[in-house]
Amino acid sequence: MIGVPLDHIAIHVADCEQAETVVRELLEHETVQELLVPSDKGSARLRVTAQRGERFRLVLCEAVGAEHPIAKWIAARGPGTHHVAHRVEHIETALEGIEPDVVVGGIVDAPGLRQVFIEAADDGLLHEITQRLDEPNFVEDNVAALIEMGGEKHSTPAPPQGWSGGRR
Repeated sequence: MIGVPLDHIAIHVADCEQAETVVRELLEHETVQELLVPSDKGSARLRVTAQRGERFRLVLCEAVGAEHPIAKWIAARGPGTHHVAHRVEHIETALEGIEPDVVVGGIVDAPGLRQVFIEAADDGLLHEITQRLDEPNFVEDNVAALIEMGGEKHSTPAPPQGWSGGRR
């Protein structure tokens, strides 16, 4: 996927407000969208940030509830990057040549937004292919479906080989 522009980077954090303060001060990002996405395992609080006028986003993801997949991911790995999303013109074209066994679930559709997770190598980092038809924002139903699709396996990936625990 070299040459494909970035859409967003999702970062799992312990505290969205604290992380947003750092992002605002260091990167001059401002909050452009906030979501609270409920599930049967708690909720996910998302703060989407960007520099003024830019399309690239940072998505700060916080769990509300210890059983939420984001909380389990943080417990296993500490706060950090969960996935990198690449923006494409046509999601099906982008999936051509990608082995089907690395596609997590399937394409999640909402008006103006289509997304799918791709499993990366052994480092536990996911990649996402994102097709935006017109809307730069995130859609609650898509976020909920992607979290559900990822499930326990992808929200608490095995630590990389040679990792001994704690923060990297």
